[in-house]
Amino acid sequence: MRRIAPLFVVALAALGPIAATAGRAQAPDPAPGRPATYDPAVQRASAPAPAPARQGQDPGGPPSPGQAPAPLAGSPAGAQAPQAAAPAPAPAANDEEFDAILARWEQSSGRIETLYAEFEQVDEMAIVGEKKVYKGRAYLRRPNLVVLQLEKQVKEGGQEQFVFDRRIVANGAEVVEFDGGLRQITIYPLPKDAQQRAMEEGPLPFLFRMNVAEFKKRYRANLMPPTQEGTHRLAIYPLHAIDRDAFSVAVLILDAATLQPRSIHTLAPNGKDKQNYFIKDLRKNVEIPPATFAWDAQRAQKAQQDGWRIVRNPEPQQVGLEPGGPQDLTPIPR
Repeated sequence: MRRIAPLFVVALAALGPIAATAGRAQAPDPAPGRPATYDPAVQRASAPAPAPARQGQDPGGPPSPGQAPAPLAGSPAGAQAPQAAAPAPAPAANDEEFDAILARWEQSSGRIETLYAEFEQVDEMAIVGEKKVYKGRAYLRRPNLVVLQLEKQVKEGGQEQFVFDRRIVANGAEVVEFDGGLRQITIYPLPKDAQQRAMEEGPLPFLFRMNVAEFKKRYRANLMPPTQEGTHRLAIYPLHAIDRDAFSVAVLILDAATLQPRSIHTLAPNGKDKQNYFIKDLRKNVEIPPATFAWDAQRAQKAQQDGWRIVRNPEPQQVGLEPGGPQDLTPIPR
């Protein structure tokens, strides 16, 4: 599960920081001539450091592409996301202002039952010098139901367009991954003791039902000076291996009034590759059909008829093998 954790960043982050009023957050496209909007804290940070002293239509059944579920409340337009600038020295995580933000965060996150999000994901792979752009949608329902779908930007016939790339369905008992390039569906069963842990891996699971005490046990965080009025900028460093396997530092740009995320930036464990998430639309407590998260024999049969190959990982015959056997080497979702 660790390799799919970065893909859950935007979805898990979105579940928590929303105030009592439903709303939307808009973010601009990356500025011309500049890499995808990134936070310099993510650019340079690769490991936790002591905080400085303060100085101053697919299988599964979601709505059609482009069709969002009907919200239960209005969705007023939000502010534009900021362009990041070099951060000044940040206060320690026990700063009174930071603690007040965490307290509001904890209070607001408990109000979320369902959520729909649209986002742009920009992956910057420094080692190979590549950048990949995706459009994504996320559907979430308490306590552990998630659907993520990505469309990848490609150039065909001299024109750029988005094509289906990947879909991930987590229904609490298993993770089902649709790989558009391979036309393959891989099923990853989750043992009972791993079902909740699957939702806890990765950068920001505390935002689903954020708990201040648990947050401080799991992360070291800095409240950095904002780069735009009306925002909070947080740098979060994981303290435990399960989280460090997914990211080395995350920077969140939050709306100060609603605590909605405007953008999320993570630095990979290798200290070079980055993932940037720009929230385009975010709606809480919307009606999401239960079929959105469903995966059953009927859907599997229909997928096979449509030309999809289905693989279960691990295969049934691998269950019960000794530790260190082939099941330890099977691929895990990205």
